[in-house]
Amino acid sequence: MRNTILCLFGAATLGLYSCDKSGVSSTPSQSAVMFVNAISTSSKTVALYGTNGATSLHDADSLWPVSCSPYIYVNSNSSIGFKPLGGVSLPGSSVGVNVHSSFFAYGPLSDLQTQLVGDDLIAPAPGTAKVRFANLCSGTPTISCYFAGYKIDSPIAYKTVDPYMVVTPGAGLLYIKDPKTPAHNASITNQSFLDNKIYTVIFTDTAADGLSGFRITVISNN
Repeated sequence: MRNTILCLFGAATLGLYSCDKSGVSSTPSQSAVMFVNAISTSSKTVALYGTNGATSLHDADSLWPVSCSPYIYVNSNSSIGFKPLGGVSLPGSSVGVNVHSSFFAYGPLSDLQTQLVGDDLIAPAPGTAKVRFANLCSGTPTISCYFAGYKIDSPIAYKTVDPYMVVTPGAGLLYIKDPKTPAHNASITNQSFLDNKIYTVIFTDTAADGLSGFRITVISNN
């Protein structure tokens, strides 16, 4: 199935892309991977998997920038990777055994990066949600993250995906900025974090569909 991506753009070239992906239970010989394309280009990418990186994943094919696949089964200990259309394969990673992971591709074309990060899908306690932040924006050495008027994570260095933290469910302003260059920022006016849900919030400067600027991507991991 194709992903459903909800897009919202505001006055400061703000972007919200919401990828709602239900968790899956993998078999002992398989693991589940969500492919996330945050590369700073308007080109599509193709997600690959297999021991030689040559088998195309149809559900992750041609991911637009700032979009993600569902969790997709791959064989445990498989090698996975991204390949920009018309380009060369990016550095790959080896998937663990019976785990859930997110595989990020990001950065400018001159310095493309990949990162495989484990996903803790244990449901948070009732009355709480879990959120983690990722700084995948090459133009911001560090970021500070605010929700509903409170700073909840800082500083997060470029190329870092922070661990999940527990937050109180609710709706409010989600705001991320580079503390040294405050003009490098993006916000979502009324972001909701729901009870018992798990989220990954990504900050990028990805250009997609002719648009550019700093933006926030919210992924629901469960």
